[in-house]
Amino acid sequence: MSGRRRSKPDHQEHEIEALFCIFNLFICRAAPKQYIQESRVQILEKTCNRIKRLRGEIDELSKRISELMTSSSDTIPRKLQYLLHQ
Repeated sequence: MSGRRRSKPDHQEHEIEALFCIFNLFICRAAPKQYIQESRVQILEKTCNRIKRLRGEIDELSKRISELMTSSSDTIPRKLQYLLHQ
């Protein structure tokens, strides 16, 4: 036996491996490989599109915050600073 410690008992590792095998069998029977591949591509595309949209929203919010910080009213920058430091 090696000197390293295991984080999980052997029976838990075997249960996890068995669940992965069952999951893989289910996926292979439920859908052809082409469908699985297309599904993965669609998920990746949706994720990338969501990230792009969120980046755009962040850019818009950053611009708006900058505009408010340079506002002539003294209370708006103080309120923003208070909110940002919470």
